[in-house]
Amino acid sequence: MKQRTWLIAAAAGAALAGCEYAVPVAKEPSGKADRALVGVWNRVQAGHTERLLVLPMSEKEWLVSLPSNTEDAMFARAWPVRAAGLDLVQLQWIGTARGALPEDDKIYQLAAWTIEGDTLTVRMVNGIGVGATSAKDLIRELAAQKDRADFFREPMVYERVTN
Repeated sequence: MKQRTWLIAAAAGAALAGCEYAVPVAKEPSGKADRALVGVWNRVQAGHTERLLVLPMSEKEWLVSLPSNTEDAMFARAWPVRAAGLDLVQLQWIGTARGALPEDDKIYQLAAWTIEGDTLTVRMVNGIGVGATSAKDLIRELAAQKDRADFFREPMVYERVTN
């Protein structure tokens, strides 16, 4: 089984209890968007199925919808970046299926993901560097904190939808 580990900015429900960052790590992609993440992913929580949809926007970006199976779906632009010695994917939340736009400037998130077979595990960065006012400050704080045991929130585990 091939495993890939990256950082991705994505979350929903409790995990999206507020985007942490008002500044991006980088404004543009630093590499190609891994096509392994593209597809439809489900996870079940308390009897409810949450759907994550990841589509290619370009060679270097994804379009993410979460939870994509509801009228309150949120949409984000996602792209890979490299910072603090980490391969990252950053999401910029841009709005909802109802046409709602972000109400403040905290529109960015970061997380780690791995894919093993048809299982996607996402671990959101746990608010490290929330007060950063520049990309340089955010990267410095991420580098200083990346070895903390609580750097990530609890994992969110999704299964690929194949039908």
